[in-house]
Amino acid sequence: MTPSLTEIRDCLIRNFPPNTKSWAHATCEVRDICRWARQILGLGEEYALDFHLIESPSEWNTKGIRRTLVFYRAMDEDQRQEWVDKVNESFENIDGTRLFHEYWEPENG
Repeated sequence: MTPSLTEIRDCLIRNFPPNTKSWAHATCEVRDICRWARQILGLGEEYALDFHLIESPSEWNTKGIRRTLVFYRAMDEDQRQEWVDKVNESFENIDGTRLFHEYWEPENG
């Protein structure tokens, strides 16, 4: 079972605060997570969020999280699991746990 949309939102907001004023908290992880969600759905670049047009760290996180949630909502269960696994293989929480560790099914146990 994969995280609910609310659980995904809460985790992303906790790790990538939408009200940040610092570019140190608006990182490439937000862009990558959003891109992977789009790619797992098989959507092309025309559906991509153009991060080059974003002007502030809060806009970066807010728009990146919103678009990720749109893509996540459209995924079936297998696609959601694929996305959760990809995110968990790539990123950790500040405390060293994986972003969605409760739902991670790593291939090697």
